[in-house]
Amino acid sequence: MNPSFKPPPPISDYQKDVIFVKFLADPLVNNPRKLAQRYNVSLKRMDAILRLKGMERHWTKGKPLQTGFQAGMDRLLGAYTHPAIADMSRGNVVASQLEERSDVTEADLLEQIERRDAARYRYERLYWESTPEDGREPLLPNVLEAAKQRARRRAAAEKARADSLLSTRRPKSPWITRPARPSFVAWRKGRVATRFVDVGAEFLDVDALLKRRAAAKSKHRRQKKAKKSKQAAES
Repeated sequence: MNPSFKPPPPISDYQKDVIFVKFLADPLVNNPRKLAQRYNVSLKRMDAILRLKGMERHWTKGKPLQTGFQAGMDRLLGAYTHPAIADMSRGNVVASQLEERSDVTEADLLEQIERRDAARYRYERLYWESTPEDGREPLLPNVLEAAKQRARRRAAAEKARADSLLSTRRPKSPWITRPARPSFVAWRKGRVATRFVDVGAEFLDVDALLKRRAAAKSKHRRQKKAKKSKQAAES
């Protein structure tokens, strides 16, 4: 075994239960970001805890879970319980004497960067060019930046083109209702909250849509021509 490998202890199941109960009590006050800051957990980890606990509640179906193995593994692995809820610990799950978990701010900031493409930037740094000693700036960085800007403009033009192809919104009726805001959160008692976001034509494949429309028009013309030919033959 590698003696230098010292992974952090897992979060105790009791702490996960407390987090989930607090979230269900008031999802707006105890939202995932505030819970992550309060218990020193990354946003991705907090989201996973809430989703898995919600699935656990959904699959229980009125039968008690056998938590003996879970409690035993928590004890063997030295599961960590945050000091804020350590006094509410139950059974064999006790608060760890470890210091605060490592800072997760950098991990959260990295996940929040839009359109993060670490692989592409890693290969981009492999480009090189020889530069003269008279102080002139290298050419390749400007070329790469110009290519990025062209890609952004092309993506914006493609999005505008896709938005123009969207069908018009149907008016509201007793059978069709729409929220007033493009983004809202809905939840049921005992379930994890779900966020609905109107993304418009963000994931619309314009080329595929145009091909389908062209195929439909061609099929309509063939059917119309065949109908006229049939009527002419009958007359």
